[in-house]
Amino acid sequence: MSAGVPGSRLCGIGDEAAPGLESQIRVHSELGFAGLELRTVDGVGIHDLPEDTVRDAAERIGAAGLEVPVIDTPLGSWAVTVSCDFDDELSLLERTLKRARLLGCTRLRVMSYPNDGLPEDRWRAESLRRMRELTRRAADSGVVLLHENCHGWASRSARHTVELITEIDSPALRLVFDTGNGLAYGYEALPFLRDVLPWVEHVHIKDGDRDDDGNAVFGMPGTGAADVAGCVRALEEAGYRGWYSIEPHIALIPHLGVVGDPGRLESAYRDYGRRFTELASACGADTATGPEAPAGSNGPVRFRAEDVRWLLDLMAENTVSPFEGGDPSGIARAQELFAAGAVRRGLALKQRTCPPADFLSQPGVPEQVHQAVQGDPEGFLGAQPSVVVGMGDPQPADRRLVFNFHMDTVGPHVPPRLDGRTVHGRGAVDDKGPGVAALLGIAAAFAEDPGLAHEIEVQIASVPGEEGGAMGVYGTRWLVESGVVGRLMVFAEPTGGRSLDACSAAMTPQVSVTGDDSTDDHPYDGHNATLALSLLACSLTDRLAPIAERLGAKVCVAGLHTGMSHNRVYGSGRLRLNIAYYDTAAAAELARAVEESLPAARAELLERYPDNPVARRLAEDWTKVVRLDWLKRSLPPLANRDPEMEALLASCGLPRHDGVADGSAFTCDAIWAAGPGRYVVTCGPGTLDGNGAHTPTEHVRLDDLETYATRCRDLVLRFGAKARLPRTDDHCSRKETPAR
Repeated sequence: MSAGVPGSRLCGIGDEAAPGLESQIRVHSELGFAGLELRTVDGVGIHDLPEDTVRDAAERIGAAGLEVPVIDTPLGSWAVTVSCDFDDELSLLERTLKRARLLGCTRLRVMSYPNDGLPEDRWRAESLRRMRELTRRAADSGVVLLHENCHGWASRSARHTVELITEIDSPALRLVFDTGNGLAYGYEALPFLRDVLPWVEHVHIKDGDRDDDGNAVFGMPGTGAADVAGCVRALEEAGYRGWYSIEPHIALIPHLGVVGDPGRLESAYRDYGRRFTELASACGADTATGPEAPAGSNGPVRFRAEDVRWLLDLMAENTVSPFEGGDPSGIARAQELFAAGAVRRGLALKQRTCPPADFLSQPGVPEQVHQAVQGDPEGFLGAQPSVVVGMGDPQPADRRLVFNFHMDTVGPHVPPRLDGRTVHGRGAVDDKGPGVAALLGIAAAFAEDPGLAHEIEVQIASVPGEEGGAMGVYGTRWLVESGVVGRLMVFAEPTGGRSLDACSAAMTPQVSVTGDDSTDDHPYDGHNATLALSLLACSLTDRLAPIAERLGAKVCVAGLHTGMSHNRVYGSGRLRLNIAYYDTAAAAELARAVEESLPAARAELLERYPDNPVARRLAEDWTKVVRLDWLKRSLPPLANRDPEMEALLASCGLPRHDGVADGSAFTCDAIWAAGPGRYVVTCGPGTLDGNGAHTPTEHVRLDDLETYATRCRDLVLRFGAKARLPRTDDHCSRKETPAR
């Protein structure tokens, strides 16, 4: 059993202790709690308090050494319905956001709108519409909404709750789990919790029983039917490192209008707080069902001021991919900065390396990479080194855990800035922020369990050449083929904290016309590339889209270029497509369809324009002037499964997600890492869309980076604990899951 939950992670809902702020602060301080969750002060909701009052409250709470981890709002709660005026709700949100900023709070408790007679489908649709808009506005302010399993459409079951989270699909919407709410709503707490655990970021503690009429009667924690101790153990074993907030509901039950006298309120709250403190101190991770994290691993990993500065300095380096107009030398400067920061945090520099020029002569290297290295391959590659840092004695691959992130970014460069607890700028979420967070998690794990250094090896690779279509061929591919591999390989890409074990690969066909130009004086003398390529764009769309849909692939009919003048016939031009696929058989079928499209398009041209002078010369010389080239081809998709490692990741709050099934899997350089005895996933904080990756608004919350760093730390600790166990099977004999 671990050391249990420390007081630094305990808090409570203030108005359950006392109406006034002074008494709320005093009671929580005397209990040894570190936080004060705010709902009302003197009976007034935080959203309705004057801003000057909130400023004064923030000063008093801070002076007492307390944090405000969450503000409980009535948004979507029992006080409204799904048909209430949504403008009023939006106004309430805006008022709360202003007060949250004053209090230094970035999390708001919400619910998902009780019904008032709508049919199920309309209730669902309207609830999701409202929650999506509330979440969008919260995200714009750097705030996370925490949906409670209490009132509303999504609270009816764990399935509904998961549906809400996956439908909205934003890092700005997560969960607060209340251990006792199932007593009132007819479900058991622990099974519900296990289904929603990956998204839980705050916990309310409540306990009790049901009377003979089935009504909830609340009591002291650990004495009722809510299995509070079991819930806390499940959370701790899964790597939860957030707050536990007591909500006794003994002398105060707001939604039922139960308000006790202040003296009884405070006395009952103190007893409740002391009782839960004792319970929490005894509820560490249970070693009976898995490896134990060492004592001291309870607190979350935090970004110190120097860590934030390091991240901002890395982001300030312009590392836009040279394939998107960037200066190749920017990578080298950033890698030096990264390596120096890693060494200051206790990691050792393992490699600073780049491949020889002939490494790029093998299949699968995109054409733009070949073009970039022409003339000075050694200079190009030398300016973009990969860096590998790590901790622990050298170990064989089956005792090695490898993290990977890419230092290059898309263009244009966006300088970094820190706005409260949100980092803005290029690379914030894709991919410098996740890389720094993973490294801090590694350092924290070895600091907590120095014995790991003799048991396992953990490496983190910072690579170039992931963006701009380079596909990692001179970064990740080179490292993997050089032996930088492990039993578990985690690519720190923004996936919402979910582990995706499949990645699409992509191929890029280009159709070119290289014929004669002409002018409007002699418009029939040229090979009309505009006509050829527009016809091909339509023909390829007709032919490829149904095949891609059937195979689960994606076709992007991308750029078509000939010229811009109104009085010329352009005899040359090009059309590009990008085709993403999840298995090689699909890639082969789609490639055949592309190749068959060129003669088919000529036949269509002859059929549609048999005597048309605009098309005549083009039709005659089609095979001479129309050409297909593959700028990118023969890339392997990633598809692997590993029940042992999947369970390990899930126990740390990084659950597997089937990205192929819902289309969330994407293309990245993890495709090169698969191999026998390895499990490869992409897993990181934030999401590509939700955090504006590849846009001028790219951002990430420090809270999300800290959560990821904490889960990386726990992953290292549990990987180490598993390595210490006697082997019961040979994982290398497992079968690789074939590509679908």
